[in-house]
Amino acid sequence: MAPGSTAAPSTTLPDGTVIPGGPTTGTGAACVMGAPVAPARIWVLTDQEYVNVVRDAFGVALSGKDAEITTTTSGSGAYTNLSEAFSVSGPAVQGYQRAAVKVSELVHPCGIASEITDTCVEQFVRNGVARAWRRPLNESEVTNLMAVFRNFSPVEGKDGALALVVQAALQTGSFLYRSEIGTNAATATQPVSLTPHELASALGFLFFDSVPDAELWAKANDGTLAQPSVLAAEVDRLLTLPEVRRTVSSLIGYWAGIEQIPVRTKDRLTFPNYTDTLKSSLYSSAKALVEDVAWTGKFGDLFAPKKILANAEMASVYDFPALSAATGSALVPIDIPAGRPNVGLLTHPGILAATNKRPSRSDPIHRGLYLYKSFVCGGKIPDPPPGALAVADTMTGTERQIAVARGGTPACAGCHSLFDPLGLPLEQFDPLGRFRSVDVDGSAIDSSSVLKGLGPILDGPVSGIAEIGQRLASSRGTLDCASGTLASYVLGYTSATPSCDVMQARDTFAMSGNFTDLFRALVTAPGFLNRDIELK
Repeated sequence: MAPGSTAAPSTTLPDGTVIPGGPTTGTGAACVMGAPVAPARIWVLTDQEYVNVVRDAFGVALSGKDAEITTTTSGSGAYTNLSEAFSVSGPAVQGYQRAAVKVSELVHPCGIASEITDTCVEQFVRNGVARAWRRPLNESEVTNLMAVFRNFSPVEGKDGALALVVQAALQTGSFLYRSEIGTNAATATQPVSLTPHELASALGFLFFDSVPDAELWAKANDGTLAQPSVLAAEVDRLLTLPEVRRTVSSLIGYWAGIEQIPVRTKDRLTFPNYTDTLKSSLYSSAKALVEDVAWTGKFGDLFAPKKILANAEMASVYDFPALSAATGSALVPIDIPAGRPNVGLLTHPGILAATNKRPSRSDPIHRGLYLYKSFVCGGKIPDPPPGALAVADTMTGTERQIAVARGGTPACAGCHSLFDPLGLPLEQFDPLGRFRSVDVDGSAIDSSSVLKGLGPILDGPVSGIAEIGQRLASSRGTLDCASGTLASYVLGYTSATPSCDVMQARDTFAMSGNFTDLFRALVTAPGFLNRDIELK
């Protein structure tokens, strides 16, 4: 919609929300179409992006400890690409040096030492290094890197000199940082436009988690990528590629909690059948569910009854219909047994196990927080007040009885009343996500709850998790929560007052329920081509 144009006819969603055709501009308008969606910035690569870039630009595969460049801890399962979330420290600098040395040992662009020539090295600098830097090098940069090569000592030799070129290239700001500053951000007094190579880089990191592919690179080099028709065609092309679909599905999986599955541990004495192979199967099964909805379904399908992909080990642990021994580790679609809640993602055993953070007992608190944060986007929950944990340790009984006690404790009730009721219906599933009808004290599981403080669509009594799923599926707030989180992943930036283009993309998603529509709308919006020098 062009600035100053009028809005299209409105659409009414199932929860009664009226969506205008798009925000308007002009006097009294809430926002302006085409305004920048994020600030001008220079932001550091994540470890995964570093690994992917050297793989795609240099053909070098880093793995294991070599891929732990700025951290030595395992992943948390949370998505961490926000541009302001990481600053380079002394240990990180040392990690970059170690990684650069390792890459220089593995990359051989000119073959053996006797084949290393000035011509070959310069070609590597102009092509390979340029891809790694996500832009062509200027002549001064080429000269400087070639000087590193030409000034080698007899001890280093040509192969050692080329290794130093690689190390130098990988420890510059042009490699380690993503640039979104246009050509004049330092002196600009109004929003700046991304250069074609910055735009290609932004698309590359979104869709490949790496450098632009050959087609994007070519469109950046000829300067046509920023043309709306060319950009739209490239985005449509990208969204058909299997590797892009995997990357986008992974982003959706971070929002949906899938990436929590690999990092969740259980007490092996209490749950000896929670094996590494079971956890891997749960992860693959949940990823497949999200990927199927992302590319062949709509948002509400995440909460719809579904078959589950399972293998023989999953069938045995979760008491699914028996699979033949010939099935082995292969995942095949099977029906959830009758009488069990089947709410798609919300009752997938992988999600149930991952959101149950306690290693040996059930956990309605964190399961409720998962729903509260991922689907409701509830406000920030403060740390427990002093002494709260000591009080909690005195509470005994079933988790429902303990939740009732928390609700009667003023220091606890304010926060827990928001998310405990979301988690209590999931007491029908044990810490591994296995269905159960009897509680730890032998009493029948009560799956009912009363939601409050979550909005008119969600609030009120519910009979169980299936009814919660139905309300989430029909709520505009759930759609906005999901699209807002995914928009922050796309932009590497979050704002309390999202741009007009972001709001329109969220409206587009709300009306279609199609994840590809959301991603397409975000990256083809006029504001995606601009960055604001005043935003923080």
